[in-house]
Amino acid sequence: MKSIAALSGFTVASASVDCSTVKCPSTCSCVASTCGDLEASCTADSQCDTIMNCLMGCSCGDVFCGLGCVAGKTLDSVSSKVKSCAGGCASSDASWEQFKSDFGKVYLDDDDEAERKAIWYESVEKVVKANAMGGAKFSINALSDRKPEERHQRGYKRNANRELSSASVLSVESPKRPHSIDWRLTEAVTPIKNQGQCGSCWAFSATETIESHFIIGEGMTYGVSLSAQQVTSCTTADYGCGGGQPMDAYDHIMTVPGLTNEWNWPYVQSMTEQTATANCTAGKEAAINGSLEALEGRFAQISGYQFATPPCYGAGCYTQNLTALADAVELGPVSICVVAQMWDYYESGVMTADQCGPMGDAFVDHCVQLVGFDRQQNYWIVRNSWGTEWGEEGNIYLQMDLNTCGLADEATVPTIANASPEKHRPAMLERAMGRSSFSV
Repeated sequence: MKSIAALSGFTVASASVDCSTVKCPSTCSCVASTCGDLEASCTADSQCDTIMNCLMGCSCGDVFCGLGCVAGKTLDSVSSKVKSCAGGCASSDASWEQFKSDFGKVYLDDDDEAERKAIWYESVEKVVKANAMGGAKFSINALSDRKPEERHQRGYKRNANRELSSASVLSVESPKRPHSIDWRLTEAVTPIKNQGQCGSCWAFSATETIESHFIIGEGMTYGVSLSAQQVTSCTTADYGCGGGQPMDAYDHIMTVPGLTNEWNWPYVQSMTEQTATANCTAGKEAAINGSLEALEGRFAQISGYQFATPPCYGAGCYTQNLTALADAVELGPVSICVVAQMWDYYESGVMTADQCGPMGDAFVDHCVQLVGFDRQQNYWIVRNSWGTEWGEEGNIYLQMDLNTCGLADEATVPTIANASPEKHRPAMLERAMGRSSFSV
């Protein structure tokens, strides 16, 4: 392959530069003048030579192309030196201006724009690196120049007073172990929700999983959405918009008459701004099964919960029982907590364990709902609470044969009180497996 010397006419002895034949002459000239002493070493090093030719094939200001030349590679010493000396030559200005135009960005002043550009550049680096790994597609979006507190909120926060192994582990009798299950094909999965700028993911994860098992247990034709706001506001063991755990939500629901529907107790936290957790209205929980029950509507009661697989609270949770987790999905959707550090940029496809990053318990930061899987295609189906604009209409797919994003670290299934799930579940499971059409 041609080296930069051949591309630019550059030679160490004469230091002559002719960059007229490359896509971005200014980048070529900058690299030739800045990294001239490394020319011979780079030409002789196959990795460095390949990277340099890639860089010279990039258009001016195309930061995605420039970063893509080194993404996913373990650089040798020569390539590392050239990357260091040439790093300032590929301007990101054109890509930055395009980003501002695409998303209608306007900043307060030059200092604000400089700060936002630095955040955006870090986002670009993450996206290019993740895409180079293969698997899911990641992309720059309208939130890529925002600070963490301005993006989609998460909210997993462990209750320091909770006994870590206080619940039993579920055992599914005679699991069918089908090739695939998708509870979204049934009434058990209600429409995608949005937690907004409140760290209430734990409340949504618990509420959605209670409602799924409530719908299955009651054999509902149309389903019902339950109140995430009740859980967010009233679970005193957790921190409301400051975070929490699904188990604390279950524990709280067992101390009150039940979990009401979202029409009776709607979600009021802001979609766009961080605000204080809404108050738990005095007496409202006590009235759930009171004299106005017929007007307030449906509510669910639970008698307990179980872990779908033994929880992992350690540095490296790589050996979780994924077969047991899939067995639990046969009973219905499962509440799970995950590492969602890269989810801000997820667009589509199956996210691999490598793309997700660490699976250690210390990195878990978000709770969602596991609603299915496909063994043949090797993915879990996960429902998020960031609205339908995010991901694949609000969902994400995770590599199934590994504990991707730590999804099996803290997976729980609530038990609905006074329900007959085995009366209704078999027919609903058949539809979740794609084996029959809708029937009342």
